[in-house]
Amino acid sequence: MQRNQSTLRKQDYLKQSHKKNHDETQKLSQKILAEARKIAELEIQKMALEVLSEATVVARWEQYPFYIT
Repeated sequence: MQRNQSTLRKQDYLKQSHKKNHDETQKLSQKILAEARKIAELEIQKMALEVLSEATVVARWEQYPFYIT
């Protein structure tokens, strides 16, 4: 009987430990996903600024064309 209770306690501990690890992993996954979204947004902003910069150069050239000889 005592052996059975000890086994049950071990099983309960393992279940709790597994749940705790699962919860921690899930929280970490959510943090990683949030950071990945932030990075993606920053990359999109960077690309948009590059396009804007190139468009500005083209617009200036169209207004005041110059030629390198």
